[in-house]
Amino acid sequence: MRLLLALFAIPLFAQPYRVLIQNNMGVDMRDGVTLRADIYLPDGEGQFPVLLERTPYNRASGASMAAQLAAHGYVVVIQDTRGRYASEGEFYPFRYESQDGYDTV
Repeated sequence: MRLLLALFAIPLFAQPYRVLIQNNMGVDMRDGVTLRADIYLPDGEGQFPVLLERTPYNRASGASMAAQLAAHGYVVVIQDTRGRYASEGEFYPFRYESQDGYDTV
């Protein structure tokens, strides 16, 4: 029974990739404002799917989950929205979200 449980637990905890982190990367918007993002990358060859999160609640709060996702083969980008934390500009809820999201992608 113990061997059977150990065999099923391995895939749940295995991390096939080392994680590379690029902190405080600037992304220029169409009006010249720079938004800041952290990028978590799997250290490996090939293409990986990308997950983008834009948040007014501090990009650092998602670091643990982003690192776990990157270890399992996802590129994760977490960005502070306009006017919040390290990003430039004026925070005005929902006013710039669609154009900033478009420019970020």
